[in-house]
Amino acid sequence: MMNLKKVVKKFTCGVLCTAMLSCCAGDVKAKTLKAIDTSSVVGDVINSVQSVIVTAPENKVTNLYVSKASMDSVTLKWTKSIDASAYVIQYWISGTSDKTEIKINDVSEYTITNLEQNVYMFAVQAANIKADGSYTKGNPTETVFGAPLPLKPTGKINNAKEGYCSFFIEGLNAYSNPEMKSQIVIYDTENNQIGEQTFTGNYNGVSIECDELLNNNFYYAKICGYYTNSRKEELCGEWSDAIYFSTAISPLKTSQKNRQVTLQWPKVKGAAEYTVYVSKKKDSGFKKVCNTGKLTKTVSKYGTTKLQAGKNYYFKVVASKEKDGNTYTCSSSVRKVNIK
Repeated sequence: MMNLKKVVKKFTCGVLCTAMLSCCAGDVKAKTLKAIDTSSVVGDVINSVQSVIVTAPENKVTNLYVSKASMDSVTLKWTKSIDASAYVIQYWISGTSDKTEIKINDVSEYTITNLEQNVYMFAVQAANIKADGSYTKGNPTETVFGAPLPLKPTGKINNAKEGYCSFFIEGLNAYSNPEMKSQIVIYDTENNQIGEQTFTGNYNGVSIECDELLNNNFYYAKICGYYTNSRKEELCGEWSDAIYFSTAISPLKTSQKNRQVTLQWPKVKGAAEYTVYVSKKKDSGFKKVCNTGKLTKTVSKYGTTKLQAGKNYYFKVVASKEKDGNTYTCSSSVRKVNIK
C-alpha cells in the first residue's frame, strides 16, 4: 500500500519548485499560466487558481479602408493585428470631437448602420479582453474618411444651346467635404455619351461646355454623387433619373408670296412632330397653326384672319418628344416677317 504522506510531500515539493522557477524567470509576458492538474492527488484538497494576464496589443491595425457603403451605412475593412483578440471602432462627424465607440470581437470587417447623410472619420484599435470584460486597447490606427452614399439627386435644365448647357441640381448639397464629388453625364438620343463634368463641393448649379452638343437635337443628362476611398475605388450613390432637354431648332427659314409665308426648318433628331405658331407680337399671342411631321409649312392666316399686307407677323416652330410619360420640346427662335 502506497504511503499517502510521501505522495503529499512529493507533490508539495513539486509545487514549491515550480513557483521558485517561475520567480527566477523574471517578468515574463504571458496571457495564461495553466493550473496544475490535482485530480490524481488523494488526501488534502489543494485549491488551484487559473491566472490570466491580458496585455494591450503591440501591433496596430493596418490597411483600414471603407470597402462599401449604402445610403445610411459604411462598411470598414482592415488587416488584423496578430496579437489582438478584439477591436474597438471609433467614428465621428468630420470637424467635430463627439466620438461614438463600438467594441467588437475578433473580426476584420464591420458595417456601421443608421448613419446620417454626413462626412465621417473612422479609426480602429486592436484590443484584448480582460477577465472582467473590459477592453485593453493598443495604439490607434490611422483615421480614414468615409460617408453614406449620396442620396439620389434630382435636376432640371437651366439653359441649353450649341456647345453649352447648365443645370439646377438638388440632393447633392448634404456634403461639404472636398473629397465628396459629383458627376454629370450627357447622352444623345441613341444613348451615346457625348460629354461629362466632375465637380467638387456644395453646388446647386453646374454648367458644361461640350463641342458635341449641337442644335436640332434632344439630349438627356444623369447626375450622381460619389467619393473615392483610400484604395482609389469610387463609391457612387444612385444616379438621378434622366433629365431631358434640347437645343434650338436652327435655322428657321421663311419666304413669302401672295401674302402667304412658307416656313422651312431642319429635322430635329428624336422629334415625333412639329407645331407651327404665328403671332402679331414677338413675345406673346402665339396661335397654333398646325401639327405636322413634315419640315415645311405655308401659313396664310392668323387665327381666322388672312395675313394682311404691311403688317408684321412672328413665326416659330416647336418640335416635341414623348419620353417616360412626359413631353419635351425644342423650339426655334422667333422669325419676324413683314407681309408685302
